[in-house]
Amino acid sequence: MELKKINLKTNTTVAIGAFLIIGSISALAIGVYSSDSAREKADKNAVTAYFEEMEDNPSLSANFNREVSAGQNGALFLETAVTASKATTLDSLEFKAKLGKNLLDNVSNWSLYKITDNASGRTKKLISTGKIKSGNLVFNKLNLNLKNNKAVSLRIKGDIKNNIPSGVIKLNTVSGTLEKEKNQKKADKLKINSKVNYPKVIVIGKDKISTLKVNKPKAGSKVKIGSPLEITWKSSKYPASTPISLMLYREVNIGGVSVDEMVEIIGINLANDGNESWIVPDTLTEGNSYFVKIGCGLGQSFDYGCEGASGENFSIVK
Repeated sequence: MELKKINLKTNTTVAIGAFLIIGSISALAIGVYSSDSAREKADKNAVTAYFEEMEDNPSLSANFNREVSAGQNGALFLETAVTASKATTLDSLEFKAKLGKNLLDNVSNWSLYKITDNASGRTKKLISTGKIKSGNLVFNKLNLNLKNNKAVSLRIKGDIKNNIPSGVIKLNTVSGTLEKEKNQKKADKLKINSKVNYPKVIVIGKDKISTLKVNKPKAGSKVKIGSPLEITWKSSKYPASTPISLMLYREVNIGGVSVDEMVEIIGINLANDGNESWIVPDTLTEGNSYFVKIGCGLGQSFDYGCEGASGENFSIVK
């Protein structure tokens, strides 16, 4: 697809790229969060989603490439990457949203996080809280530094209240304001806009997600070092012939940021038969922040959409 450019009043050139994700709802329904956690959890009341084509437009690149969401008392997550063709500082982002009936009343506490991947795992930093203004989702005071053509990953989070109704959210236009222009007169302010002929669409529904759901270990349970950790899971789509991997993780705090850290590989290329027994090694330390990740594929590179995790954390004790 063509990449367009535009010269603005300030003689600054900013460019937007485009991407295409087309597929069925079931194919792009990724997973579920039942709390503000960095891991997917399956839920029969899942929110499903799909995207349609976004046209190439000038200015800012804000491509939604993944979304995960929850049904009841959970959180809606959208992940996007923003880039600019020149190094600059972004002050605000506005998402022109058209919300289906009653959806606006059921999603609140919007937050915007900067996402960073490193050797220890994925970290997130809160950079702004959002508000609905004239029907649009707005984030201000970002102070987000953008390097030349280098993408910065962002996560948008909104809390979903109980019994969210079915409906549609349309994110029609993304716009942004550069930090160095924000204090100028309104007529001269550099506004970053992208017109979308084919809107991104998020369909909120009660469709069951095709993923892996971990039933054990239970939240708050305890397992002793040297004893077996019983792991059970349910797969509504993938057959027993689909090899899966199990990995032990824990939540750690690094500089005030919660990070999911891989601790042990429980098994790779295991049969997808719904259960596994693993002896907890004496090399592990006691703690109450452990959880299990499961997915199709090898190691941390799980196949897109075929993944899951245990519920809230369990403890390892002596």
